[in-house]
Amino acid sequence: MWRCSVFMSIFLLVTCHGREIIYSIDEEIPNGTYIGNVAMDSNLMSEMTPSDFRTLRYSILSGDSYVSLFTINQTSGNLYTAQVVDREQVCRFSTVCKISLEAAAQSSIRSFFTKILLTIYIQDINDHSPVFPRSSMRLDIPESTLIGNSFTIDGAKDADTSPNYTLNSYTLEQTNSPFSLSFVKNLDGTSIVKLVVDKALDREVQDSYNLIVIASDGGNPPRSEKLLVNVRITDVNDNAPMLSSTIYNVSVKEDIAVGSVILTLSATDLDTGKNADIRYRLSSHQSENIKQLFAINETTGELSVAKTLPYNDGNPYRVIVEASDLGDQPLTTQTSVKVTVIDSGNNPPEIHVTLLPTSDVARISEDTSVDAAIAHVVVIDSDSGMNGYVTCTLDNSYFRIDRLEVNEYKVTVAQPLDRETSPNHTITIVCSDSGNPPLTSTHTFKVIILDSNDNAPKFSSNIYQGSIPENNRKGAQVIRVQATDADEGINGEVRYQLLSSNETLQYQLAIDAVTGSVTTGISFDREIIPSFVFKIIASDKGSEPLSATATVMVKVIDENDVAPTFLENMFLFKVSEQKPPGTTVGRLMAGDLDEGVNKEFEFYVESGTQPFNVTKDGVVLTTRSLDRESQEIFEFAVFVADKGQPPKSSSARVKVTVADENDNSPRFLFPTSTNNSVLVSQNIKPGTIIARLRARDPDKEQNGQITYGIEGTNFSEVLYANIDTGDIIAKKALEEYSGQTFSLVAVARDRGLVFQISRMEFFVKVAGAESLASNSQTNITIVIVLVTVTLALSGFIILTICIIRWLDNNRKDPREIMKVEKTFSSPSDTKEIDHKLSIANRYIEGADDPCSMKKVPNHHRYIDSLDVDRRHKSQVTFAPDIKDEETSLSVPNPVYGEHLPNFPRHQTEDNQSNCSMNSTNSDSGRGLSDDEARDGIGRGMLYHSRKGKFRSSMPSPINILHQERSTNFFPDRTSPLSPINLPARAGSSHGSSFKYQCRQNTNFDVHHTFSFHEKPRLQEQDSDGTSGIHTMEEIPSPHFSGNVV
Repeated sequence: MWRCSVFMSIFLLVTCHGREIIYSIDEEIPNGTYIGNVAMDSNLMSEMTPSDFRTLRYSILSGDSYVSLFTINQTSGNLYTAQVVDREQVCRFSTVCKISLEAAAQSSIRSFFTKILLTIYIQDINDHSPVFPRSSMRLDIPESTLIGNSFTIDGAKDADTSPNYTLNSYTLEQTNSPFSLSFVKNLDGTSIVKLVVDKALDREVQDSYNLIVIASDGGNPPRSEKLLVNVRITDVNDNAPMLSSTIYNVSVKEDIAVGSVILTLSATDLDTGKNADIRYRLSSHQSENIKQLFAINETTGELSVAKTLPYNDGNPYRVIVEASDLGDQPLTTQTSVKVTVIDSGNNPPEIHVTLLPTSDVARISEDTSVDAAIAHVVVIDSDSGMNGYVTCTLDNSYFRIDRLEVNEYKVTVAQPLDRETSPNHTITIVCSDSGNPPLTSTHTFKVIILDSNDNAPKFSSNIYQGSIPENNRKGAQVIRVQATDADEGINGEVRYQLLSSNETLQYQLAIDAVTGSVTTGISFDREIIPSFVFKIIASDKGSEPLSATATVMVKVIDENDVAPTFLENMFLFKVSEQKPPGTTVGRLMAGDLDEGVNKEFEFYVESGTQPFNVTKDGVVLTTRSLDRESQEIFEFAVFVADKGQPPKSSSARVKVTVADENDNSPRFLFPTSTNNSVLVSQNIKPGTIIARLRARDPDKEQNGQITYGIEGTNFSEVLYANIDTGDIIAKKALEEYSGQTFSLVAVARDRGLVFQISRMEFFVKVAGAESLASNSQTNITIVIVLVTVTLALSGFIILTICIIRWLDNNRKDPREIMKVEKTFSSPSDTKEIDHKLSIANRYIEGADDPCSMKKVPNHHRYIDSLDVDRRHKSQVTFAPDIKDEETSLSVPNPVYGEHLPNFPRHQTEDNQSNCSMNSTNSDSGRGLSDDEARDGIGRGMLYHSRKGKFRSSMPSPINILHQERSTNFFPDRTSPLSPINLPARAGSSHGSSFKYQCRQNTNFDVHHTFSFHEKPRLQEQDSDGTSGIHTMEEIPSPHFSGNVV
């Protein structure tokens, strides 16, 4: 049993099924066109010898109405067209055009005869244009028609029925009319075309339209036809009848009486009046055979049988019914009724089967040879004539039925058997008579295929892909494989073993021979061993064992055992200031040795005060605009966490440097709005600095570097400014300008690429001799008042302290004094001096001489920490706090232009100098306790500790140019001297001043009066919650030279 298919240019398809050949040709091909060779296409040569094949003669059997369309060469078997085939005439209403013929092949010298069924499909070509039923029509449309309403016009019909060449579209030739077209294709190839109103109609404006409708098919190029539609604007039926279904299925017996009603159609119409009055009819666009076999009542919709229905070999009749209303413009709906005719009458044949050997089930080995007989078949049909002539077939490709005699057959093996593929077969023998219609009988029996060992074990997969989590326990299962053997018994029993390799030894793999379970003797680390491969052998237990091999690929599944790590411990980024929020600063980079979701990670930063945020993908963004002048460097922690369960994380630091932008203008320190004038002497010399411009710019580098200048109209020949220092310098003597005032504008500009500039107006007044004298007298008066007030306040404070100390001492209990003395004694030293000095809470160097290098013994240097801790936290002291104290005196402002004498400048960072003027780190400024004073340590220790507070480091001489305006001048045109600028003089007692010569060429007095008097022994007594008041007689008082008032 065989089948063949051939594709060619003219005969598109040739298919052979046994004695059936299928061809495909185009319609309208010329007469005598070659279609195919029946002899070769039917494969008859394979059934006989070449010599017998050459004796075959071919012919087309008569009986079909289309036999005349084709001819066959009697000797060669070539099939040709006998005339031009018009598909539209042969299959007028069918989308598929098929012609069936029977050809005969018989031997001229032998008894060989066979019939060959020829099926020829006629393919459509675009040889017909759409055709309207008339060339023109008139259409009345009321002017009150609403936009969107439509009216049915004639539709075209295309004789071509294939989808590619049938009617495809409708268009209007006029593009500016108030109408458009819509259409719906019907089942029979016709179409319902509607003229749609797109714009409002006005008969008074235009009462008619001549429209040309073009119908086109789908060809390339398309064929078309035109219809002239004369539209007269007048009045509308807009609802078509509706049927309950578009397809109806009906089955009837072939002997149904003529006139019997097989279906009643019922349609409804939403319109009223005659527009809802429905009439039924058979579509005129269907085969004449349908219109002859069926009829329909026009008003009731009853579909009936008009002629005896012939049995149609199971193929239903397709009847197209139309329902139309009676409107002026009738609307139509179509439906399809499929009528299936059921065969009746005649007697089926009887089938008798005898199995070989005799049994109810046929049992044969799977290695049984082809053509071996397994059953004998006898068919009995009591009908006469062709109704009694029976042919039999069966439906199993492993077996065939061969004719022995008339109505006698045998069933044989047609191809090798395979029990593993089909262990059982069910054979159904189908026998049909040759009646019209033919009747059929069937008989079914089973065939059991017995096993032979012809199959090797087969794994469920040639390649297994398994997995095992890392950090697994030893002995864990890696994978379980399964192999099956299609054989039975011991031939189907499978045993497993590993194919020895480095992997099986290294990873200590073992397999269960029965279950196929593979285990490992080690614990895997995915980061070291991500995967491995080995092989497994499966063998059966047959006498000659067969085997198969499978490859196992094992992936070690990741666990979240590695935390993501940053690529840097410290990320350094730089961003410009004043950028808007959301500015990208940089990107964090991290990695994770895990995989999958454990390798996925997100960055974050803990919420805090830093103006930055970190996106999940590591982008560092600003949350606000940054100002470098407020803060230049930000440092904060960032974190990265993976998405494993539980997640792991790590951290790094981010350091962001804010790059400077020139966003600040210089700000004047001098001149200012409150200090904007300079008084200069008329006696200054050319080149003298009379003032110095000062400005500050918080920006960085060149953005913060300031250049100076002055602007004005009346000074260019008198004054100029140094661009770098801001010094205002006189170009010439100022005697001629005595009493005049110069109005200047100070200009400060930074050196940024886009510079910032500030301006401030100030005045320079040239003073005469009288003005200088008046100003000097005023300064002297101010100094006298300040000194008097200071002395009065100092005396009042000292008196108050003395009274409080006196009252406190009178309240002290003598027993408490002894208790305090014992508290400060040291058990490790029996010497009285060590007991006394243990309370010294300072480390003292050079106690005898503030400038000497002699050291106090070690037992004098440290305080007993336990004794200090015992001091009550609520003790109050009135001792002056002298930590980092600097003497500050009011100094009259000098006249600009005068060269001032040099004076020392205090250094604020020196706390360890022998001559420092600040207290040491060990001295908190509390003064001496009562016990220290009572034990006689106060005077010496206080002297030494205070004496060690003066700084000895003197800066190099400098000139101070005061920028504040001053009008005080001495008559001799000299500047007043500050007390700290007094010239060096002979050493004096410490009661009035100290003279220090700590370094070479350094000789100065500090006028800071210290009074060291013998203190009375103090008593300490708690009263009313007060633990005692401590004081020290240290009275600072200024010392002035004779020339300073």
